Amino acid sequence: MPVAPPAPPAFDLREAVKHLVCRHAASAGRLVLLIGGPGYAGKSTFAEELANELTKQDQPTTVLELDCYLIERSRRQTADGPISGYNPAGYLLREACRDIDALLAGRRIVVSPYDKATGSRAPPINLCRTKHLIIEGSMALRDPIYPFGSVSLFLDAPQQVLYANRKRRELAYGSTPAEIDRKFELLLHDDAAYIAPQRPRAQMVAEIDERYAFLSLKVCVS
Repeated sequence: MPVAPPAPPAFDLREAVKHLVCRHAASAGRLVLLIGGPGYAGKSTFAEELANELTKQDQPTTVLELDCYLIERSRRQTADGPISGYNPAGYLLREACRDIDALLAGRRIVVSPYDKATGSRAPPINLCRTKHLIIEGSMALRDPIYPFGSVSLFLDAPQQVLYANRKRRELAYGSTPAEIDRKFELLLHDDAAYIAPQRPRAQMVAEIDERYAFLSLKVCVS
């Protein structure tokens, strides 16, 4: 009885995007990659994966998280309700631009990461210029950050996937299901107002699932 040949390995879009970016970085004098999209689409994880892959290929890369410029949660409470992390009014974007300019000029910067569990600042860390820079966050493809980019990627997912990812993580942070639901309802409005309009600006758009696998990829490189 003939033996069936082994099935070919499944094509991994996530790895394909890494390969595409790494190939571009190798030929570029400097890569400034913007990774945007809604919360819990896997931007931070993918940025770190890419930075590690590039660094292993002798292309040292720094990741700048725009959440470092998100105002503390307690200071984003207003009489009209909370300002969400999808709203540019909740960020110190001019400060972010100054720090990006400094990194690109070869200077060291000090940033304080945003702690999603507490909504406050974590201890400060130093970031130094490397050959390439990845800027990731929900504001990455909005002005005034967008002009810094040489390559742009938008990670997206259906709302039910984003909700499932958010609920899983925020339950671990100690939020209640009711708190998560209220926050998600607010974010639906702000997603349409501030996040979705960034999608057409991206050169690459990847759809993710609940395991952060890439389900589809649209490339629009001129």
